[in-house]
Amino acid sequence: MQPGMLRASFYTVAMDTNLTTDTSRSSLERYESIVHNAVEGIFQSTPDGRYILANPALARLYGYDTPAELIESVTDITHGIYVDPSVRQEFQRLMEEQGEVRGLEYQVRRKDGSAIWISEHARAVCDGDGKVAYYEGFIEDITRRKRIEEQFRQSQKMEAVGRLAGGVAHDFNNILTAILGYSELLQRGATDDATRQRTDDIRKNTERAAALCRQLLAFSRKQVVTPKILNLNTVVHEMKLMLQRLIDEDIKLVTLTTEDLPFIKADPSQIEQVIMNLAVNARDAMRSGGTLTIETVRVIIDEKSVARSPELAAGDYVMLGISDTGCGMSTEVKARLFEPFFTTKPAGKGTGLGLATCYGIVKQSGGHIAVYSEEDCGTTFKVYLPAIIGEPEAVTPPRREIMPARGNETILLAEDEPAIRELAATCLRDLGYHVIEASDGSEAMRLAKRHGCKEIDLLLTDVVMPEMGGKELAYWLRAVSPNTRVLFTSGYTDRTVISSGTLNPGTRFLQKPFPPSTLANEVRITLDC
Repeated sequence: MQPGMLRASFYTVAMDTNLTTDTSRSSLERYESIVHNAVEGIFQSTPDGRYILANPALARLYGYDTPAELIESVTDITHGIYVDPSVRQEFQRLMEEQGEVRGLEYQVRRKDGSAIWISEHARAVCDGDGKVAYYEGFIEDITRRKRIEEQFRQSQKMEAVGRLAGGVAHDFNNILTAILGYSELLQRGATDDATRQRTDDIRKNTERAAALCRQLLAFSRKQVVTPKILNLNTVVHEMKLMLQRLIDEDIKLVTLTTEDLPFIKADPSQIEQVIMNLAVNARDAMRSGGTLTIETVRVIIDEKSVARSPELAAGDYVMLGISDTGCGMSTEVKARLFEPFFTTKPAGKGTGLGLATCYGIVKQSGGHIAVYSEEDCGTTFKVYLPAIIGEPEAVTPPRREIMPARGNETILLAEDEPAIRELAATCLRDLGYHVIEASDGSEAMRLAKRHGCKEIDLLLTDVVMPEMGGKELAYWLRAVSPNTRVLFTSGYTDRTVISSGTLNPGTRFLQKPFPPSTLANEVRITLDC
């Protein structure tokens, strides 16, 4: 075959062979049928970058209607097909040195300008003088595989950062618990307004730091949650007035909710946090005003949709969409959007945890969050949450703080952080309790045996401790003293007591940091339940 011969498709190959027998003609027809019906792209091309032959699969892969259109339209493969022309140079170098390429992966540009990933297997075909006459080979679309690989790498990176964030939050919460506790004690003993004001400032700033820790825990999916069956429309409508106050006056708030929306199961405070964070993000993107649109809709993901978006399993979802008409985002910003501490805001204007928190909450709720944005064209966040069958549950209002009740019971306190252990023991003894202090689970076990396990009314224990953790300690103590109550505390749970971020039935848990009054109330409630 002469390289310069152009044909409309592979199955109209011009050959120098003189077909003189029915057998040869039949073999050629079978050969043509295989190539024509192949699911992979098959081609022949010249070294200077023109297609000689192509099958229908290759034309479809590149977005052309027919092989003839592909051959006639692409007159320079290097600049017409390759996203990165330097890859063509590498392709030709391999052909010259090895005579073939196997599994070369790179991006190509389709007719509509979109880019896809392909894997190419090809060889060089030489003429009688040993000079390369043309290339021929197979091309496979691997875009979906590449997308899955990238999502897996991103998931691994986020998981690693999440573990780091959770560890930092755990240690920091221990420190904050001590600061918060002692500031409350100082405030109780303050004799003048100036001292009370200073201790109140310490408390407020400690609570701000604790809020940052909660965001870190939400991102790392180690935050304690209380999921309920919810109607997302109800959450959106209840937040509308607050959101209107939050955004600027020149921003119009539009809510579009679908009737008969299926229910979801999630922590209502976390869903509110997601809506709040995304609304704030949208507000900041519309410095000159615009429209903030919040919508809810039922979405059914079928198998075809899964093939395009493998991050979502097939099923019934409720989609929360939050759109703005702001400045939009570049591709580089979108690639790092959910990374913790990444922000495009000026120094001091943002922590970079808002979207990372949304990501963690949505993943913890079994959903997926996607973003669609272009520079100067606004942004849309879509949160997909699994739909469920059930009846909505009433959201229990926060329990009003009451004055700590006194008691005379015996409490075994197991806490490896000295400052927290000393603070908790002091507060509880001041209320009349008899407190046995232990620095870890092993010491707590020895002290319980010495004191008499059945004489212990309450085990107050941290979840994660050296030697023996709180869960193992509680299991042992309840085995020998079934009437002993247990109250767990932790800066994070690491799924030891909390399964997938949800409290196990019947488990009493106190999240760090906490003030002495909260600790005292939880101890009394646990003893009385």
